[in-house]
Amino acid sequence: QDYHERTSLNGYRFGFAVIGSLLGAGASLPIVMAFPDKNTGFAGMGFIFGAIMLITALITVIKVREPMIGGEISNKGFLKTYLKVFKNRPYVLILLTYALHITGLTVVMGVAIYYFKYIHNDESKTTIAMLILLLTAMAFIPVSVMLSKKIGKKLVYGIGMSIFAIGTLLLFAFGHTQPVYFSFIVMFFTGTGFGFTYAMPYAIVPDAVEYDYLITGERTEGAFYGIWTFGIKMGQALALAISGTVLSLFGYMPDVVQSESSLLGIRLLLGPVPAAILALSLVTLYLYPINEKRYNEILAAIRKRESGGR
Repeated sequence: QDYHERTSLNGYRFGFAVIGSLLGAGASLPIVMAFPDKNTGFAGMGFIFGAIMLITALITVIKVREPMIGGEISNKGFLKTYLKVFKNRPYVLILLTYALHITGLTVVMGVAIYYFKYIHNDESKTTIAMLILLLTAMAFIPVSVMLSKKIGKKLVYGIGMSIFAIGTLLLFAFGHTQPVYFSFIVMFFTGTGFGFTYAMPYAIVPDAVEYDYLITGERTEGAFYGIWTFGIKMGQALALAISGTVLSLFGYMPDVVQSESSLLGIRLLLGPVPAAILALSLVTLYLYPINEKRYNEILAAIRKRESGGR
């Protein structure tokens, strides 16, 4: 229930998530190539990764013991339980913030390969750029946790998205006129902001869930995290729609020499488009009302109610 411990725990969580992503990406091809043919190799890779996911999930289920918590169990039914989350204003604001954040991030990640393939004329450099981005982000996750204890997780989250947006605008404005190492430097700069945004939203959302418990007296965390995941998927789907539409409007054709128009479309998807989406995300984040002082007031009110008002 501690305001800062939630940030610390999520910092560890996403630090290991980045490590897992890098290990998965690095191990994929060697596993595939260890089999006699690629079809068998991909099937084998899927089996190995699936087994690892299953075993680690079962370890968590078996070994982690959750404490008993107060509060009534909701019996409102499936639809009402899920619709109820939208009455929680702080939750809706952080949900919109993260969904927009994921939309902008997915646009950048999706178009990066086009950027290096057609702007820098070297698709293989995409891997180097992504490694720089992810390794930098991993290094700055603990920095974000420490900083959040001084200035608050909402502000750290906002700083991270701002840095990320500035990085995309730098690539749009100068990347096409500079050698590829300039883009690598910008990827490092962008990665610092990326690292700031990993743990913060997941450290913020339980505060909004706690607020709901204060208001309703019901524990429905599952509904909140279910809609949270749905918001992520909606953001990813919107990003794909935006990317496809922009590329089509600017005349992109795969695997051919691109026109000036299509190159501009690719650059727009790496710069102004995600930057504008992240700007909208910053607006909703600004409106999010729960800071450390307010959270401690919520917690005190919950404890008072659970102790019978004493």
